[in-house]
Amino acid sequence: MNITYPLPLVTNAPTGIVPQLIAGYSSGSFFPPGMTTVKYRVVSGGLAHSCSFPVYVTDSSQLPHLVCPSNIDKYVEVGANTLVDYNPPVIANNVQNFTVYLVAGLPRNFSFPLGTTTVGYVLIGSLEQVQCSFNVTVHTMPLTAECPPDMQASLFTNPTGVVVNYDLNSPFDMNLTRGLASGSFFPTGTTINAFNSSVLPVSCSFSITVSDRTPPILTCADSMNLSTGTWVTFDIPSAWDSIDGLTNVFHVSGPLPDFVAEIDTHTVFASRDKSGNQGSCSINITVVSTNQPIGLICPASQSLTTVSNAGVVGYYALPAISPSSAGWEIGLVQGPLSGSVFPLGTTLIIYRAVRQSVIQTCNFTIVVTIAGQASSCSGKCGKKIGNCWCDISCNKTNDCCPDQAQFCGPAPITLASCAGC
Repeated sequence: MNITYPLPLVTNAPTGIVPQLIAGYSSGSFFPPGMTTVKYRVVSGGLAHSCSFPVYVTDSSQLPHLVCPSNIDKYVEVGANTLVDYNPPVIANNVQNFTVYLVAGLPRNFSFPLGTTTVGYVLIGSLEQVQCSFNVTVHTMPLTAECPPDMQASLFTNPTGVVVNYDLNSPFDMNLTRGLASGSFFPTGTTINAFNSSVLPVSCSFSITVSDRTPPILTCADSMNLSTGTWVTFDIPSAWDSIDGLTNVFHVSGPLPDFVAEIDTHTVFASRDKSGNQGSCSINITVVSTNQPIGLICPASQSLTTVSNAGVVGYYALPAISPSSAGWEIGLVQGPLSGSVFPLGTTLIIYRAVRQSVIQTCNFTIVVTIAGQASSCSGKCGKKIGNCWCDISCNKTNDCCPDQAQFCGPAPITLASCAGC
């Protein structure tokens, strides 16, 4: 390699005297490996003076090198012996005689204090001085490993398993001796994961159980605000499970669809998958009162006339629920249907409406009389003959009771006011 050095200094000599190279190589020249002696001479006043110095060229790959051990962590219980042993530094490329000295910290097989101690060594030889260091850290803690608690993992869409991550959370390195590492695909069922320490005589284990823990998803109809008496209907929900697909839906509580809104209701449906996970949904029906009572309204009573004692065909409007409300079953309880022949006299017609446990009734009359006859004996003294009221003075030719057996009116007569009754 090329080496540059300063020229020797000439003192106590006349100006212009320059030293002359008589051995070695001039400054800036190429020097071969090894030692080269450079020698200069100066002549002044018939006297010669000289000086010399060595130049060492060394292959850097052959320089001595000191290698210390890696940092050391020692774990001990409180009050336990903290004696620490370590391997001595290693001298690499030992081409000459060198000596290793401890310059910091404590020697091997000494009790180290709690905390971190830096241990330093130096390598001293005739040409080079190199050094290295490492740390010894003494920890106090119980000799126990810290595995996570047993874990439960839920399947999503793959029934064979799922990827699971976990944290070992140990203050020292632990080696997996059984089971699967964090981030692995864990199969359905239970996997035991076991660990031990390469530093301490401790171990721990925990389980990861993979199962279907997700319930089916049900979507119920939206909740509703309805007026009193409104007919309520809605669809039964379906259920979908991420593992089993479609699952059966069953009714838990509350009224099923197709009923009348009378009070607030809460209907619940549920579904259970093959693993026993149950999901549910509900429908709320809130009833808003209209402040109008529901009733069965019959048509008005009628008066019909005929020229025949056989009666007359009569028609009437069918009763209806008011206000209008679905779910009622309306039927005739007593009397002829509309379009039937109504006999002479008064016929009482009764209708009934039923919805669930609620019953409504109404009635009206149809009075049939012979044309030209009075339809009532109001204000006259009369007596009851069978189911009819007849005037006391009536005879068979009287307009009131022609045959003394017909009903002569809606019975407004007070018997107590008539003598002889």
